[in-house]
Amino acid sequence: MMKDQNKPSPQEELYRRIDQVADFKERIEALARSIETLNQGLKDLLEETSKYRKSSGNGSPL
Repeated sequence: MMKDQNKPSPQEELYRRIDQVADFKERIEALARSIETLNQGLKDLLEETSKYRKSSGNGSPL
């Protein structure tokens, strides 16, 4: 019986899947860093808005 030339060996398939998992992990970590950056930016924006409201004497930022 001849081996299918297009089908990867079980070991090759395992390595391919390990590479996929590593790539997914890197992407998830990058997304987590992006979310943390956005959250920090939102926190900073809220702090600045609060300071503006206190200094302007009214509750409206506009």
